[in-house]
Amino acid sequence: MTSGSWPAVPQVNPLVANRYRKGRSLGTGGFGEVFYAEDIKFNPPRPVAIKIVHPDLLVDPQVRDGISKEANVLAQFKHPNILRVLDFEVERDRAYIVTELAEGGSAEVREAIRERNKGLVDRYADILKTEIGDEIVDVDPLFLHVAILGVCEFFTAAQSIILPLAEPETDPAELADRYEAFVIDLFLNGLRRR
Repeated sequence: MTSGSWPAVPQVNPLVANRYRKGRSLGTGGFGEVFYAEDIKFNPPRPVAIKIVHPDLLVDPQVRDGISKEANVLAQFKHPNILRVLDFEVERDRAYIVTELAEGGSAEVREAIRERNKGLVDRYADILKTEIGDEIVDVDPLFLHVAILGVCEFFTAAQSIILPLAEPETDPAELADRYEAFVIDLFLNGLRRR
């Protein structure tokens, strides 16, 4: 049999929602997987991140509702530490949230992000060298920074719970800043030797 006589293999649409071309995985969690993607609606295609929720979680209507609420709340934020939501879709069999790409599109942006994070790691290292540091268990400032980022990411994901509990006139960006300060204080004081 020649290759021309083989039946055609159906091509799976490599696009999400006929718009987002998935690339490499950026990370996986209990909720889903985040991919580098390109929004082909733009010419040239615009780099974005797309979080695809694990399909088995979508059976629960409360989960689907929570995803929609989270995406809508996050779309309202304009803060340098929160990725802007560009698009989302939630159905019974699939859900995704499209955000700005965190890694930056240029070498200059990536360097600025690296410098900002290095500055924070250095700041934590300096704090650990002070009198307060004598009262804190030995900890790697890089891991402290990553832990704080993780807790702050939780804050972002929990916006649909937090914002309705805050006063109506509360500025979401100011609330995020207060939470970040709280987390830093919690980590530093929570690590004191007893």
